[in-house]
Amino acid sequence: MVKIALIFVLYSMLMRLFIIEIILLTFISCKQKQQDNNSSKADYLSKWFVTNEDSLYVEFIQYVTENSFCDHCDTNWEEKAYQKVDSNSYMGRFSLETKKYSDSIDVVYFYNKSTIPIARILLTTNYNQKLTKALDSLFNFVSTLKHFKVDKYEQPDTRSDIFRIAKGDVIVKDLRIEVTPIDALQNLKVFIHGNSKDTKITDDDKDNLKKRLFGEELLLKKIKEVNFKISDTLHSDLLTLDEARSKLK
Repeated sequence: MVKIALIFVLYSMLMRLFIIEIILLTFISCKQKQQDNNSSKADYLSKWFVTNEDSLYVEFIQYVTENSFCDHCDTNWEEKAYQKVDSNSYMGRFSLETKKYSDSIDVVYFYNKSTIPIARILLTTNYNQKLTKALDSLFNFVSTLKHFKVDKYEQPDTRSDIFRIAKGDVIVKDLRIEVTPIDALQNLKVFIHGNSKDTKITDDDKDNLKKRLFGEELLLKKIKEVNFKISDTLHSDLLTLDEARSKLK
């Protein structure tokens, strides 16, 4: 009986150790999977860029110098845009590598000596909703960039305080926005503060304003319609532009 009792005790201890080991292994496995899911994996375009960024930047600055709109002046220029697609330059090759994901995605290089960094790259669908999946799939992981800022999707204009339209001005701080959910998207009504007799907005103005106020990604992914209305009342109960942008993200 003593032997049987001893065997039973040993068996119980072994079973407990076995169960504890299983629990620990399960915990470690889950933790590892969580870490794997949280860590970004570099896509091919990201790897290409990290490998070639130094050479790309040197070539880009030389290209800007050779194609400058103003060789000797020292004015506070706005951003200048450049495009290049070929296999004989780093700029052109980066464009070609991007177009492997979709022929219709464009690469635009920007230079602005009054900003830091002075070099920027835009990857854009040109507001084509059919290309969002392709653009989202590329350039998803890049370590800290040395020389460039890279934007996916054209960004909203966050610098301007006033936008000129056909007749009158759009004062950004006076804009008020009504957001109405439509299924998974949002309808926006943008109230432009002004007198309807003195203010006129054309279809071209509306298209330009939509892009500058909300940018490419919000217009393609979050917004269904944007309607504009001239109002002599400042609707303090509605959202400001910054509040609307934050709500839509």
